[in-house]
Amino acid sequence: MNIKFNQSIERYKKEKMRKFLSAALIILFAVSVIEAQLLPIPPVPVSPLNNAVNIQLTPVLKWNIVLIIGSLSSFRLQVSTNQNFSNIILDSAGIIMDSLKIPTGILESNTQYYWRVNASVLVSSILLTTSFSTAFRFTTGSFTGIQQISTEIPPVYRLYDNYPNPFNPTTKIRFENASNSVVNLTVYDILGKKVEELVNENLNAGVYETGWNAAAYSSGIYFYRLSAQNYTETKKMILTK
Repeated sequence: MNIKFNQSIERYKKEKMRKFLSAALIILFAVSVIEAQLLPIPPVPVSPLNNAVNIQLTPVLKWNIVLIIGSLSSFRLQVSTNQNFSNIILDSAGIIMDSLKIPTGILESNTQYYWRVNASVLVSSILLTTSFSTAFRFTTGSFTGIQQISTEIPPVYRLYDNYPNPFNPTTKIRFENASNSVVNLTVYDILGKKVEELVNENLNAGVYETGWNAAAYSSGIYFYRLSAQNYTETKKMILTK
């Protein structure tokens, strides 16, 4: 009689333990699902497009963010010269916009770069950080950089003829900036399609010179246009190979 009673007690204990473990597993699974739903999705790189080429030296990197729950705190952007990000040349945190313009002097011509971004999000008074986004890759174009020739303030805006012209494959372009303003200098082909953006930044008043290396382009007629404040001027140049 005692043996049967003891066996019943053992079976009861085992059944209770089995139910407890089953309930614990269900709870752990539910918690993991809830936490997964609470965690924000990493940002998604938008532009420049992955594997883009001929990118200017001060590009605007842009991304999108998709959140299931929570409020955005900030972004962190990293730029590296290799895919595993062991050689990071820019690590910018605390970004509150969904884009960042790379400052002058960071990128070099004819170089391949990788970039990624993550987000810090406030969820139920807890600051969570997403994993980094998928890394996008881009390659800069053949730019010789911009140099300030003189700090003397010119009386007017002016775009000079490029020299040499015709050229193969490099040429220089000089211009005068009459005031502190955003200056854009862009090269177009004969069909009006934008080929390269040589300058797109805020410059102090002065005389500047930049260059264009057209080694990757075919012979023909090209146009370069300078825009600053209310000033716009376009000139023609000829690439001969």
